[in-house]
Amino acid sequence: MAARFRLGHLGAQAWEAADGHPGWAEVGREMARAERSGISLAPTLRDLAEDARREAADQALASARKVGVRSVVPLMVCFLPAFVLVGVVPIIAGLLAGLVG
Repeated sequence: MAARFRLGHLGAQAWEAADGHPGWAEVGREMARAERSGISLAPTLRDLAEDARREAADQALASARKVGVRSVVPLMVCFLPAFVLVGVVPIIAGLLAGLVG
């Protein structure tokens, strides 16, 4: 944006260049609209910031849920052999000792 301003683009033209960027596209459109019409930007930018925060929180929650699901298999691989060795092997050894002895 700064490079476009230095090259002499008007504010609306410079801000419309942000349309290709996923995080700044909406901000660029609102800034260009405000430049053309003269409306106040504070409420609009506040709403956009809240939307961005909400979206980031939703993405963080989705990532946290995926971690829980992805951790099941490694935990099972670690705990299942331990359960078999501590819980099942002594029972089978006791039954075999009773049959043999």
